[in-house]
Amino acid sequence: MNKKRKINIIVFTGQRSDFSILKPVIQSLNNDESFKMKLVVTGSHLSASYGMTESEIKEQKISIYTKIDMLKKGNDETAVLHSMGSFLISLSNFLRKQSTDLILICGDRYEIFCVAQAALIFKIPLVHLHGGELTKGLYDDAIRHSVSKMSQIHFVSNKIYKNRLQAMGENPSRIYVTGAPGLDNIKNLKYISKKDLSKKLNFEINKPYFLITYHPVTLANSQSTKPFESLLSALNQFKDFNQIFTLPNSDPYSELIKKIIIKHVNKKPDSRYFSQSVGNFIYLNLLKNCELVIGNSSSGIIEAPSFKIPTINIGERQEGRLKAKSTIDCDTNKQQIIKSIETAIEKKFKTICARVVNPYGDGMSSKRIVKILKDLKYPLQIKKEFYNIKVP
Repeated sequence: MNKKRKINIIVFTGQRSDFSILKPVIQSLNNDESFKMKLVVTGSHLSASYGMTESEIKEQKISIYTKIDMLKKGNDETAVLHSMGSFLISLSNFLRKQSTDLILICGDRYEIFCVAQAALIFKIPLVHLHGGELTKGLYDDAIRHSVSKMSQIHFVSNKIYKNRLQAMGENPSRIYVTGAPGLDNIKNLKYISKKDLSKKLNFEINKPYFLITYHPVTLANSQSTKPFESLLSALNQFKDFNQIFTLPNSDPYSELIKKIIIKHVNKKPDSRYFSQSVGNFIYLNLLKNCELVIGNSSSGIIEAPSFKIPTINIGERQEGRLKAKSTIDCDTNKQQIIKSIETAIEKKFKTICARVVNPYGDGMSSKRIVKILKDLKYPLQIKKEFYNIKVP
């Protein structure tokens, strides 16, 4: 490739969660004159029900190339499939007009699965972040592995995940262990005081608090809300702690959990708080100052260890992920949750957390990713062979 020609790369984001991971990479791409980056915003970013988080992207002064609305009415499996079908049609109309060297995506969401399908059909090389991981309680697990098989370049967060991709037939020469880019946000953020944090939330942080995020378990046999209600009942046993909730992603049946959270918070608004979306800046400040993280979100697994705080991981949603010693796994039984909280707030366990090294990296991932992308030989080959592991 002529060195004077910029590398054209399209980045897709569909959720607040993947944008927080992609943000350091996007900023590094924008700051490197070797690249021409186009950001496409879709999914729950464009939904008022999920906080219209497109505004958070604009607050970061990141230019949006285009927006593709995809979410259809409803909050069940049928609505998800209708959204995917609509999105694929819109994607085909968009991508056939683009000239691009790469598409970059992150994770395991159904909107990202659509992007991978479209890239494959249009023969556009695909770069995938956070492949090789496991979340056995979700259909996201199957989506993540499927996206990996459609991708040409992999940036993984740990050597264990590189080995797993290799076991799936991916050539190790195309798998790079860079760490989790979301940790770059933690390293580079300018933190604020609890007083200023209280002002921004319009909620007085006057005593220790638990930070709670709970999402639906999409492969569960039943979409019962009982596990979440058990969590709330357990939390109510700890009167000396406030409760701060972030709302779930746009998974099927997330609206049920959302309604329960709102009802729960409204009963005691002086000691409980929720937000549609606090944004990555406020969320990381909340994470830094909380007593513990509790729920079933990946942020408790990947980000919380960098702050040396305990995580209580409930149920099977994150089963299979690599976890730091600051994480306590427990089932959805109320008494088990109470016991786990009691353990997490003990001085002995906090001492363990203080020595934890985050297995997901050092906060320097985006620089590694951009350097690797710059050094690749273009145009990238779309064809790839199944890489067989030699068995003794």
